[in-house]
Amino acid sequence: MARADCVALEARAAAIFDRYVPLIRYEFQPKIGLAYRKFVYHGRGIIDSVFIRPPGLQIDETTRAELTAIIKRVGFTLDTAGVQAVGTPAA
Repeated sequence: MARADCVALEARAAAIFDRYVPLIRYEFQPKIGLAYRKFVYHGRGIIDSVFIRPPGLQIDETTRAELTAIIKRVGFTLDTAGVQAVGTPAA
């Protein structure tokens, strides 16, 4: 029984990780990860500006649209204040 529980938890953890990999991929890019986080914080009303000092990079309109689409695809929204639930995709 314990082995089955462990396998089920591992599968759930993998499903959650796989669901959010597109967002993780952006956040860990050198020089643009901070711009991504600030874009999200700004979109949710947490900060007033997305400005990044050099050598950090600003994101362009194409990247903003792509990030917004990925945020929606994984089940999050920029229109929500507070913590958003993390979970496995609907089967």
